[in-house]
Amino acid sequence: MSDNNWVRILNNKNIYTAVQVRSGSIRADGRLSTGDVLQLDGVNTVDAGCSPNRLVSRDAASAILFCQFGVWSGEKSNGRYIGLGTYTL
Repeated sequence: MSDNNWVRILNNKNIYTAVQVRSGSIRADGRLSTGDVLQLDGVNTVDAGCSPNRLVSRDAASAILFCQFGVWSGEKSNGRYIGLGTYTL
């Protein structure tokens, strides 16, 4: 190993495993994508504090929440938070 902080892959090859990769956090300097679905395990509450802005979470009913202006927020429809913005899948 020539680096004390990182595992370096010879010739910058990709990493493949048929099982999980586990980490305290994962950072993508480019686009992050999944071949299936994104599962949000964390649960937060509307109007509770959050940081930094731009985080995405869900509430106990699985409605999408966004960290904006230091608090979790979502858009209500029929009394239920459904998320903010327009999305095309």
